[in-house]
Parts: sequence; C-alpha cells; structure tokens
Amino acid sequence: MALLFTLASFISCTGNPSSGQDLLGAAQSPEPTAVPVSAPVETPSVTESAPDEPADTEPPSEEPDHVGFDTPEPEEQETPILTEVPTQKPTATPEPNPFVGVWTIEDLPFSLELRTDNTYLITASEMEREGQYTFSSNRVSLRIDDESTVEMQYYENADVFKLDDFKLIRDDLVFFYEINGVPVSYEAENGDLYVTVRGGVVDVKTKNGKLMQDYCFTKAGLKPGENSRDWFDVSDTGEPSDSLHTFKYDGQYTLWTRDAEGNHYDSIAVVVVSGFRYPVRAEGLDYVRQSVKSILKEKGTSVDEMNRAISRDIAAAGLYTRAGVVTSGVSLISHMAKLGLSIVYQGHGAYQAARNWGINPNWGAKLETPTSDPNGTYYYTGMQCVASIVWAYKQAGMNLSSEVNSEIGTLGERTRARDNRIDFDRAESGDIVKSGGHYLMIVDRLDQNGDGADDAYLTYEMWAPHLTFLILTFKQIHGREFFSMDAFFDNTGRNKKKAAYWKNTFCIPYENLPQYLKEAVESEKLEQDYSKLLSKLGF
Repeated sequence: MALLFTLASFISCTGNPSSGQDLLGAAQSPEPTAVPVSAPVETPSVTESAPDEPADTEPPSEEPDHVGFDTPEPEEQETPILTEVPTQKPTATPEPNPFVGVWTIEDLPFSLELRTDNTYLITASEMEREGQYTFSSNRVSLRIDDESTVEMQYYENADVFKLDDFKLIRDDLVFFYEINGVPVSYEAENGDLYVTVRGGVVDVKTKNGKLMQDYCFTKAGLKPGENSRDWFDVSDTGEPSDSLHTFKYDGQYTLWTRDAEGNHYDSIAVVVVSGFRYPVRAEGLDYVRQSVKSILKEKGTSVDEMNRAISRDIAAAGLYTRAGVVTSGVSLISHMAKLGLSIVYQGHGAYQAARNWGINPNWGAKLETPTSDPNGTYYYTGMQCVASIVWAYKQAGMNLSSEVNSEIGTLGERTRARDNRIDFDRAESGDIVKSGGHYLMIVDRLDQNGDGADDAYLTYEMWAPHLTFLILTFKQIHGREFFSMDAFFDNTGRNKKKAAYWKNTFCIPYENLPQYLKEAVESEKLEQDYSKLLSKLGF
C-alpha cells in the first residue's frame, strides 16, 4: 500500500551530509533505540545483495600441449573449424544516488538519513527506525513494512523533498529538543480504543469507525453500574462521537465506554502524570505581596515567559474546549506554586476587560488605597472569585464576560432560563458552582473512598487569601447551585447576546487573541501534524 504525500512550501538545500556516523556524530549502534511510551517498533532486517560474479572470459591458449627440443614434426592435420569466443559485456555504471545524506524537518526533532547502501535511518523524538529504500531520478520510496511504503517527491528547483506538509531539508546539523514543552506521558490501546495522555488531557479515539455515546472513569477498576451517576456523554451536544477529549487529575484509572445502544467497549487502563502541581488549600504557599512582574524578574524570568508557558499548556489541551479552560486555571496555580506563591484574593478585584490578557504584572502590588467589603480589607492587587473564573475561560479563548451581571452560570443556559441547572453530583470539568455570592469551577471528579464511585470534586477557586484548589465532597457541596456549561462550550446558548466585548459569540475570534497565544496554537498544530507523520512512517 503506497502512500503519496505533497507539500506547498519549500526551502533551499545546503551542506554535504556525512556518512558512516549516526546523527549526533558518533559511530552508529547496531541496535535501534527503544521507543519510549508506545509499543516497541520491530526493526526490519537489512541485507545486501552480493555483486554478480564476473563471467569466465579467459580465451583458450594458442600454445601446443607439449614444447621441447626433441618434439617431432607434427603431422599435417585438417584445419579445425573455429568457433567465436563470447566476450564479456561491459558492466553498466550504477546510477548515481544524489539523495545520500541527512534530511531534516525544519524546527522539529526529525531526521532521515539515506545511506549509500540503499538503507535508511529515521530518527524522531529519540525513536529510530531502519529499512531499505529505492530511488529514481526524482523519487525515493521508503519501505516501511511488508505491506506499505512511503513515497517522497523531489523538486529539483527547490532542492527539497515534499512529504505530507513537511519540507525535508538536507543539512549537516540536526537539532534535538522538546516540542512545545508538553510531553506525552501515556499511550495505550486495545481492540476498540486508542488512548493518549498529554499534560492533564486524555484523548480517546475509537477504532474501525465505532462511535461512543458515554464514558466513565473509575479509580478502583470496578465496573460502573449501568445507571451509575458517573456516566457522561462524550460530547457537549449529546451526540455519539468517535473521540473523547477530557481533563483528568493525576492518577490511575480505568476508562469505560458504551455505544448509543448501551453496548460496552473493552475497558482500558489510563494513567495521568501531568507535571502540574496541585497545592490543595494552598498548602505550603504564601500569597504575593509584591508585583508578580518584580518577583519573576528576581527569579530570572518574566511575565511574557510565564504567559508563553501557560499558553503552551492551553494549546496542547485545546483552544475553545473544557479541557483548555481547566488547564488554563491549573497551569496558572501550578506555575505560581513552583515559586512558592499564590495569586492573592482581592474583593472587587477584576482583570477581565477586553485588553486584559495573561498574567497581570501588578498582581501582588500594594494598593494605593486599600479596598474593603463585608469580608475584610484588602491591601494587595488580586482578583475576586468571578474574575478568576472569567480569567481561566478567557485564556482558552472563551468569553465568559457578561454585559448584564456577574451571574456567569446563566451563560450556560441553552433555550430557556435555568435549563442548565444540574444535580450536585452531575458536574464535570469546566462546570460552574455558586454558593450565595461565591463562585468556583470544577476541575475534576474524585473517588475519595476508593469504592469505584465518584464522591467529591477537585475545585479551582478563590479561597481567601489564595487562588487555590479545594477538595469538596458531594455531602459538603450538595446545597449549592450547579450549572452545566455544555451550551456555552458548543456556542449555542441563548445568552450569547449578553456576552461582553465580542458580540453574539462565546468564542473569542482568533484574530483577537494575543500574539503569544496564537504562536502557541500554531506550534501545537505543527506538533499534531508531526504526530500524524510519524504514524504514517510506522511509529
């Protein structure tokens, strides 16, 4: 099965690649590097054909059998009939291979070495694959396995190969570095599903065109009941889908899925190791008492660098998604926790105007005039509860600001008032909870007692004086108001007309996003395309 790939852009080819060494300049190892995370890749054996033996072309001797002084005169004999001795045809000169060398994909840790013996070595993200290739005047065919090859078209006027939206450039140098700073921590598959975990996000794809209706995570590996309250639709619209994209707190889980008829697919283990820090109740942290800008400068970094780091996490989780919104808040708390700090609570503190993006450089700065409310007096610049949730939504491209009031939960109404109110045990990541005048956001559902059923929430909220995480049991929180934000995330809610700054949409137009966030999204798109390329190349 041959796969043909094309690309629109090009770049010049420079340098003379070396041969006989690996891509880092050391002697090549005879065995391939083990593939991390995913299943090991079997390296096809490479054999060389022995050159054809030359034909025996020595002509017969013209000398007599015996030579000596006493040799009698030979008797007269009939002249023999002469037969023509075939001569060897000249060996054809092998076609020169102009493609030998190391080819790389610009800005990605990928290299393809084409060797003189018609074998190749692909090195990508510390994974390796060897095989054989053939070439013609403008094409190279990489043998992937017994059933498939990858064809690369060479464009002489551009000095590049074109392969599936990537330009392959020949050069002497190959650079290796982490892509986007968000590693894949887990991969698994069974007969029905393929699962990847990146950051705190679990992505699930079905196989063979199957569709999922709902899903459930359990901590203890116990199969949930058919009517368990822990089953949730895979999509915000309630329609079956071949994919699931959701945020999960660090831990080991079993994932269960069903189709629209209630038939179960094979369960699968899922392990989440996000790298985020989760300081519950701000344990071990102090709230900022000087500007974040000055703190980061003292640490040798900057507000811009932290904005870019948070944006990379958001882009990996997904712009305009529940997972992206939750990752936004989690990443902020986590990055501050690495400094031993938290964002401070300020009554009436807001940072949600159209121009306000990313870290407020003045968070933590002392107020010229302290502010007060019934809960106390505030001396440092920070955010109140609603502003902190609006901030998390906004960084992921979702506009939770309202022209009417701060009743942010009502923006999730679909067709009529209060139709997005849900039971206390039915909230999921990104949903909003109200208690009097206080708001919080759900990060994830938890099974605290380990019986296989969820019984608590991990929440993101302003818990004075800190922006932090809390763990609240269903029993503790059952008296509050819970708002499903499904209609908000699918951008169909009836209250779009109440959205501030960007009219009639909950999704902030892409062109209005800050440049650093757009750069993170474009980099993430390249990463996704790169993953598809590696899949096609047999990784």
